[in-house]
Amino acid sequence: MVRNYAFTFAAVTLRLYQPAMLPLMNVMPSLEYSAVHESAAWLSLLGNVLVAEYFIVQRTLAPLARRQSSEPAEALLQQ
Repeated sequence: MVRNYAFTFAAVTLRLYQPAMLPLMNVMPSLEYSAVHESAAWLSLLGNVLVAEYFIVQRTLAPLARRQSSEPAEALLQQ
């Protein structure tokens, strides 16, 4: 579900990135609108997927690492 939300909200972040990147066309006259749109689309998709993967890793792998690091301490306490 987290990945699904990331892909769904990529359209929302595209609409946030695109107006922010349009002033680049004034700075670089050779830059076309299609290049700005394509770059904004990739940025929105990549940014959302990276954030989603970060949350997935934190939710699944971080508790495992904490549990594995505390197991030797628990074994010492039981002896």
